[in-house]
Amino acid sequence: MAALHGDRATDDRLSDMAFSLSEESRSNAAVVDFAAKGAQAVTGLLGAGHNGWNGKVDLFNAEDKPAIAAALDWDGTMEFQREMAQTMRDDKGGRIDDPNPYVTALHELIHGALPSGRESAEWKALAPEDKAVLSAFNDMDKANPSGGANPTLHSLADVSKRSPKVTQDTIDSLAARGLLGKSNSTSSYTDPKTGEQVGPYHSWMMTGKARDMIPAPAQTHAMHSKAYQDPTVASVEEGFTELGTAHHAPEFFAKMGIGDRETQITAFEGGHVKVSPVYASVKAAVFSKLADQERVLSADPRGPHKQAAQAARAAAQALNDDDLPGAEDEVAKLRHLGDPDVYQAAKSIQAGLDKMEATGFAAKATMTEYAKRLRDPERIAKGDAWRHYAWQTAAAQSWVQDAAKAEGKGAKSPRVRELADEINREGVGGKVPAMARQVIRAAGGNPDDFQGAPFLALENRIREQWPQGPAEAQASPWASALAAAQDYVRSHP
Repeated sequence: MAALHGDRATDDRLSDMAFSLSEESRSNAAVVDFAAKGAQAVTGLLGAGHNGWNGKVDLFNAEDKPAIAAALDWDGTMEFQREMAQTMRDDKGGRIDDPNPYVTALHELIHGALPSGRESAEWKALAPEDKAVLSAFNDMDKANPSGGANPTLHSLADVSKRSPKVTQDTIDSLAARGLLGKSNSTSSYTDPKTGEQVGPYHSWMMTGKARDMIPAPAQTHAMHSKAYQDPTVASVEEGFTELGTAHHAPEFFAKMGIGDRETQITAFEGGHVKVSPVYASVKAAVFSKLADQERVLSADPRGPHKQAAQAARAAAQALNDDDLPGAEDEVAKLRHLGDPDVYQAAKSIQAGLDKMEATGFAAKATMTEYAKRLRDPERIAKGDAWRHYAWQTAAAQSWVQDAAKAEGKGAKSPRVRELADEINREGVGGKVPAMARQVIRAAGGNPDDFQGAPFLALENRIREQWPQGPAEAQASPWASALAAAQDYVRSHP
């Protein structure tokens, strides 16, 4: 018997283990399914090239990592809090009591947004020798101190080391088509082996037009891990990612099929609490029934019925004031009248009052309605949107609002979101350069003219003056960066 008992206990443990594994698998699948659809939605909403999420999800217990709800690891795996995953797993399609699992997934997927790596039609149309020369320039730029972030000047001799068949005619042709820029001055040097003077000669640099044509390989999230180690760059990344979350949550929820589902949050309309449509409808029906009872009872000459008519009138007044307990007290008097017909009417009225109480006076905001409320610029500025990375998000908003104003647009105009999307289409390491390009445009300059040291100086200015805490969240470095860019434009006509 003891052996039999042991076998049953083992079976029970195995059964419990199998159930637990099944639940874990379902939790993981709930997040994977949501993120798979969400990654496509985010790519479309931002206008990004692709998403760096690799399709995998690892769950962790909240107590093990209390500081985070989720994270997108550098290999593209999404870490997600197990408790939130269970909420998504058990979602049966009704009211959403906690929007956090869904908005957290959106935040992580925006982290994963990356530029496209496809070949452009312009590149495909180039002759092979043109591609060879531009590829040589690109390879040499990647070897410069900026790692290719900024182009540098290269001589014909430099290019020939990587593209031996290059000719001056090819260089001149590319320059004539606006793909290479020629140096304003010439260079020369003494050959250390022969002692002969080499030069003078010109050098060339790829223009922005050419750089845009280079078929960049599809970026991965891992490419940006080093950039994130800079605390300021990390702050920029989190701030703009959460700003994008606030900007796009309403449309994202709609695309995910959860936008019209109610939350437990009170809905507002015109600055006032929105009355629940169900509550209002039932209230109207109860009013009608009370009016019918008052009319019937008032017509009855018997004293108790006259008193009951007064009770029906008092119940209607209490109902008008949304005093449900008061209305119920008066309806109780109708039930106690002893008249079977009035008793049945009073039961129906009480059922209506019960439904009103269960429904509640206030309507509940849908996921999309609530998200629209949270993307209000004033709430974002106060750190009162989704309350993730509050001051970093306020700083990011301040930047794009200043950028929009520089273009003659309002601080609440759609242009603010477009400018934020332009930054969020870049990975971690590409966000500050994207911000620098916005400044150069506003200064009336061409980003191509700022390549090299001027561009790096502008990036450094933005990083050095970026807010470092809540007290500085509204102190955008935009004005300082714009002034520097304007000075450069004026001194380099």
